[in-house]
Amino acid sequence: MALPFIGIRVGIDEMTPTKAVYAMYDSELDSLRFVHGNGSLIMSDQVCFLKEFKNGTSNNAQRLYSTELKKRSTEYFQKITSGSPEEAQYYAEARNKFPTKSSVTASLTFVSDLNLDSCPALTTLPPEYLAQLDDSENNGTSPLISLVHSPKYDFNPSGFQGRICRAQEYQLGLLHVEFTHAYQSSISFLDFQHAAFCLKGLKQAELVHFLQEGQNDPRYIVDGQTPPLPPRLCIPLQTTTGWTVDCFLARFRFYEKVYNEGEYQRLPNPVAWLEAELEEEERNKERDRDGVMRPWKGIVDGEKCRAVVDWDVLAGLELGAGGKKYPELLSFQVCFASMNLLVLLTCLQRYLNHLKWETSSIRILSSSKSRREPSVRDERRNG
Repeated sequence: MALPFIGIRVGIDEMTPTKAVYAMYDSELDSLRFVHGNGSLIMSDQVCFLKEFKNGTSNNAQRLYSTELKKRSTEYFQKITSGSPEEAQYYAEARNKFPTKSSVTASLTFVSDLNLDSCPALTTLPPEYLAQLDDSENNGTSPLISLVHSPKYDFNPSGFQGRICRAQEYQLGLLHVEFTHAYQSSISFLDFQHAAFCLKGLKQAELVHFLQEGQNDPRYIVDGQTPPLPPRLCIPLQTTTGWTVDCFLARFRFYEKVYNEGEYQRLPNPVAWLEAELEEEERNKERDRDGVMRPWKGIVDGEKCRAVVDWDVLAGLELGAGGKKYPELLSFQVCFASMNLLVLLTCLQRYLNHLKWETSSIRILSSSKSRREPSVRDERRNG
């Protein structure tokens, strides 16, 4: 109930990017906690933070937010526990805005439902407020949650353009025409091939999860004797949540539009975003809202439809982006950036010692061999 007044929006959930994440001050830990709009806790590693809250490796903004959130929390609980008429009026106005827990959940959980500036939690700190905080507050002793996160991939789809090879331009052009007619889509040919390139890269990076089936026949299994066979992919390929290649192609330009404005410090996985977006569309449909796109998990107007581009067709397309790969792998850079210099020097020293030991061993063996084997001149003398 207090979240709209003592929290502040700081990002989105990486696993469910349609859900907003808020920071709150925890007096017991003297630090920050991150929660969903329904109050459920979330780990900091799972948050795609707004750049206003986290930009780069500095935690200075976190201290500023911590100071403000501590102030909000203190003032709120003082107001609702005070018996003065002014505070009673404040409490009544707060309960008028959010009378129940479900009203808080409905207003703050999903990004599409947020009404910015409608409550303190949806109002960012003004720049002039941050500028007024002096260095003594910025360097406070409050313990901070570590926000160091080393993602494996960079999912930013901007700065390059996926293209089809010349030999397949006509084939992809026909698919694009069929796609726009089948789903009444206005997607351009450039966006169509760029989305196909990005999805193929996500599949090659094994970030798309497919249904699997067991290979053991229960009629011929003997307990303790029959070795279990590993599961295999279902053919034709089907994603675990039911979305299709066409679902991705139809919506990927909206992913680019939402996250290419530089608002977030890092971008969520497009696959996780798509799965959350499809669930969001279904939720809107149940509430008689517009926004359900074609196709929805292979369904158009309530009927199953034939896919224009399936996984086999996508695999046969020769797409490229001038040597650019998507998603961009960051683990190699992160590994060496985070590795301690002392560890590197220790490993190097051990390697040099190993080489030195091998060299000395070879010399000893060579000298002993020369002493054991008689020369040709000695053999002639003895003969």
